[in-house]
Amino acid sequence: MNYIYSKNVFSRHLILLIVSVVFQILFFNYLEITEFIFIEFYLLFIITLPIKIKKLLLLLICFAYGVLIDFLSGYGGVYTMASTFIGFIRPGVLRLFLVRDERFKNALPISQDIGGVRFAIYSFIILFTSSVVLTLIDSLSFWSLSLVLQRSLYSSLATLPVIYFAQLLLLGHKASRNI
Repeated sequence: MNYIYSKNVFSRHLILLIVSVVFQILFFNYLEITEFIFIEFYLLFIITLPIKIKKLLLLLICFAYGVLIDFLSGYGGVYTMASTFIGFIRPGVLRLFLVRDERFKNALPISQDIGGVRFAIYSFIILFTSSVVLTLIDSLSFWSLSLVLQRSLYSSLATLPVIYFAQLLLLGHKASRNI
């Protein structure tokens, strides 16, 4: 059986989906540090999907995931647009950092498999891009582009340690993932 579709990976990501949705909806949507910082914990699920997932399946998963978060949080498609866009750019971002290296053929894009620095840079790009999309949709304006970029930078920098430690906690050990 292919690694991506094995029961262990599927069950771990199902649990990760539930955890990320619950934490985003019940905690991080209400956590207001400043008006410039919001935590995008829901992206943990998309960031850690297997590397070799088919592009169409990735887009469908990201779209359905965004619809789920929008439905549960009462937003009108904001998360759907952002998560679908992230699903679209994710293969290209991964290709930038993994450069078709055979070592990463069956890996998950987590720090234990691809390295802490690669994971942090990859996650930051995904977080920053998502934050820009969310902020642009929220403000419905390009007039304050510097504020959009500033808010996106601060939010990405605040979310990165949360995502990093959450993936270590939930998916961190190779022995527990049976690779």
